[in-house]
Order: sequence, then C-alpha cells, then structure tokens
Amino acid sequence: MVSKLLINQRFPFLFLSFLILTSIIPIVQATEWIDGTHLLPRTVPMDLIPSAPAQRNPLQIGDQRIFFAVNFRTKEQYNLRATLRGIGDFCYIYVQNSEWKRTVSSRAITNLIRSFERSTPTNPNKGIYQIQTKIFGEPPDRDGDERIFLLLLDIPSDARGQVVAGYFSDIDQQRGQLRDPQTGKLYNSNELDLIYLDTNPISAGGPDSLTVLAHEFQHLIHWKNDRRETVWVNESLSEFAMFICGFPPLDHLSNFESNPEISLIDWDRDSAYLLASYGAAYLWSLYLYEHHGKEQIITTIARSRFSGISGINQALRTLGSKETFQTVYADWKIANLVDDLDFGDGKYGYRNANPKIRVSKKHQFYPVQSGRQLLKSYSVNYISFAQSSGEKSLALSVETDGKYSYDVRVITKKRGDLVDIIKLPIETLAGKTIPNFGRRVDEVILVPSLSSEAHLLGIGKSTYRYNASLQDQVDFKIFVINNPIHRRYWEILAIPSQLSDSPAITIRSGNDTLISSLPIPLVSEQAFFAYSFYLPLTTEAKSVEWFVSFLDTQVASGKLPSLPD
Repeated sequence: MVSKLLINQRFPFLFLSFLILTSIIPIVQATEWIDGTHLLPRTVPMDLIPSAPAQRNPLQIGDQRIFFAVNFRTKEQYNLRATLRGIGDFCYIYVQNSEWKRTVSSRAITNLIRSFERSTPTNPNKGIYQIQTKIFGEPPDRDGDERIFLLLLDIPSDARGQVVAGYFSDIDQQRGQLRDPQTGKLYNSNELDLIYLDTNPISAGGPDSLTVLAHEFQHLIHWKNDRRETVWVNESLSEFAMFICGFPPLDHLSNFESNPEISLIDWDRDSAYLLASYGAAYLWSLYLYEHHGKEQIITTIARSRFSGISGINQALRTLGSKETFQTVYADWKIANLVDDLDFGDGKYGYRNANPKIRVSKKHQFYPVQSGRQLLKSYSVNYISFAQSSGEKSLALSVETDGKYSYDVRVITKKRGDLVDIIKLPIETLAGKTIPNFGRRVDEVILVPSLSSEAHLLGIGKSTYRYNASLQDQVDFKIFVINNPIHRRYWEILAIPSQLSDSPAITIRSGNDTLISSLPIPLVSEQAFFAYSFYLPLTTEAKSVEWFVSFLDTQVASGKLPSLPD
C-alpha cells in the first residue's frame, strides 16, 4: 500500500476530515482525488461546544449498534451494523460486522489499543492519546463518555476510485439530523466522539492504519479547540501529530518535492497539486517545531482562538519571538530548497527531514527576459541561472505589478555548495549583481514569493517579470560635493557604468567609524546612487575619510576637503 493523500471533505453544515490513499491493489483504479472544505456554515454556534448527554449504560464487548457513515462515491449516508470488539482505557473499537474475521482480526484490535494508549515509535511508554493530549489538549466529550469511539469499516472509495483511509466528521459532534442546503441531502449524527478507519485495502492495525489514526485524532481535538481554523493550519497540525507520534508523512513529502511551488495556504479543491499541499503542511509544522519553539509553538498554535496566519503570528508573539509569519515563511522557502544546517545560524535546514527540491526553471543562455509569471499568496518560484566558466557579472532584476509585497531571495552556489543567501530589493530599480559568474559562483537561484502583511487571509495573485544578463564588471565614478547652503552637509554620488545593485559607504574620522558599510540609496528613477552626510560640529572636515565598496571590494576612497572659512 502506498499512501497518497490526506484530504478534508466538508459539505455545508458538516465537516469531514478524511485520509485518501491510492492503492496498488489491482482492483482499485487510482485516478485523481476528491477534496472537501473546512470553513462552511455550522448548525451550532461557532463559540459553543455542545453539552454532553447523560451517561449511558456501560458498554460491553459484543454490544452492537447502528452507525451512520458517508459513501464518498455518492456523498450520501448509509447505515451499517457494527460490534464492539475492543475496550481500552481511552477508546472503544467497533468493527463493521461484515469485516470481522475478513479484514479485521483480534490482533488488529490489540495493535490499535496498544498504539493509541500505550506505545508509539516515538515513545514506547506513551500512546497516541497521551502524546497528543499533552500537545493539543483534551478531545471533546460529545457523548458523556471519556473514551473515543473508533469505527473500523470498509469505507467506499470515492467516485474516482480512490481509497478513503479514514475521516473525522463534525456531524457527529452535533445533534439529530442535518441538511446540506446546497444539495438538500440529509445527514444524521452519531452523537459520538468518533473516528472512522478503513479496513479495505488499508490493513487494520497496520502502519498505515496507525498513521491515519494519529492524523484524525488531532482533527477531533482541534474541533474542540477552534472550529474556525483554516484548512492548511489544521492539516499542518495533523501532519505534525503523525510526526510527533513517530509515523512517517506517507508520501506527502515526495509529492511536495515534485511540486514545491504551490501555495502553502491556498488549498484549491480542484488543484492537481492537492497531494503536495499535505507535504507543504508537514514541512511547515516541522520547521516551526525545529526552529521556533519545539512543542511549545505547536501547542500555542493548536490552542489559540486565532486562526490561520493570525494564529501563527499570535503564537510567535506569545513565545516572545520578533519573527512574523511572513519572515518565517521567507526562511522556510529557502530551507526547503537548500536544507543546510551548517550555513549561517542553521535556520535553512531540517534535522528531521531531508527534502529534495528541484528548481522549476533553468537558464544557461543570456540575456533572459521572462514573460509574466503568476504567483499566488505564499507560493514560491525557484529559478536557476547557471554558468560553468567566465568572468562577467550576472545582473538580475525583478519587476512586479505592484499589487502586493514580494520577498525575493537570491541563492548563490559553487559546485552544489551554498555560498550565500541575499535579499533582492525590488523596491528599487537596481536589482542585484553577482560578480565573477562562472568562477566565484556557478549557479544563482532566484526565489521570489508573494508575501503581504495586509492580506492575512492570503487572498491574492500577482504577476512579475525577471531579467538576467551578463555584464562586464561594474565601475563607479565618485563625486563628493559640499552643500552650498548647508555647509556641514556633504553629498557623495556614485555613478555606475551600468545597472547594478547598491555600493556601500564607510566614513571614518581618526579612529572613530561614523558610518560603516551602509548601502548608498538609489536616486529614484535615476541611474546613480547618492548619500547625504552631516558633518558633526565637533569634527573637522579634513579629518574625515570616506570609502566606497561594491560587493565587498573597495572601489574608491578619499578625504573631505576643508570647509571654507
């Protein structure tokens, strides 16, 4: 069994979180997937948890009852009879009668109880229940019974032949009968804290089944924490739930590796890349865990009443971090590509994952003038420029449509090793110049992403163009001009021989450094750079030296002339 997809299905007035697997068993035709929506109207107030009914008589092994389940092929409910086959400290396990001894054995029941309550790959002394309730909080108590109901059944495949491996439905957290106002279909609540687990072709009690259980249990808990939560945050927490219990991310990561440019936050139900969205969600939660507070950041997000990006920002503030969702995302998109813990302060890598991301576009011939490129909010492009030899500079520039803020990074490499990570300032026309392209570095990767503080819901699309050309090394003409009106002000002008990024200015007086390697601003819509310097009253002009550098190389220096009397 190759696990393929974790999805959420929700109709109006109902919320289904379910796991889809594509089977390699010949009888299952693996095609595309279905998906669902989390954020549609509810039948109960959003800020209230339904009260539990009176305690029923104690359940016993062999008890039978009728359950309502969803047929994902028709989107309708059906009835099934199931028998209680296992009772643990924290769970009841019911098995569809037709599946007992056919796809479900006593050993499967034992494995499920042991993993849910006593032992996981992460901790041989703690089960899924103990690990997750410590991090995410207690599950709801819809039914007045502290145990969670696990229903093992043969879940019908969807209309495209894909295998639904399990799900949580918030129908069961409500009372009575619910109606989908769009289709008119009726749905009955089991009125239980209930998780559904597939038995065919999923092996009950096997590794995939336990992975699904870990994933869906988080969804059950999160329904109590925040039923307003956005799908991508909810799914990232369920992906983390799998990881922290010691279960692999199925093949979600490999799908993301093949499609790394998808939006982290925009889960399009009709997208061909929905599988990859789960891989993105997995790496996102893992990155937060490894670099921004371990379990504490996950717990804070999970228990926050803020949703989506606002919830991430609130969690970072709560932990005393100066980072925001936007700045973390900017680092995360680089970590996914380079995965190098040894570079800088280690923020561009993973300890518990090894993503293999490939660039989407490669350029080896210059000049390059792209057409319009489309970006969704919090999606990214990886664009490579390669040159095996040469002494020229690579000049890069990006022009956007101006609708939203961009974060553009430039990664430089030599023979596959990371050399530097630079931020490209697209607010100016200067772009970025990489010297000795082909000798000092042989690959430059442009990494633009759409990122705006003003659009926390991630609603937005934007277009941009990029240009790349080979240029001779940049020369500068430097002019130092005293302001004729305000005599203690000096203008230092740097005129490049061609389009370039900013040179830097350093100013010293004796042993004192007045200005240190400060980028000289580009004069708006002009082809030169200018820095205005105020000479302190206590400093004589003749004691002041200035140095202009470009790409860490000094290109000019001099002294201020004496001020006239």
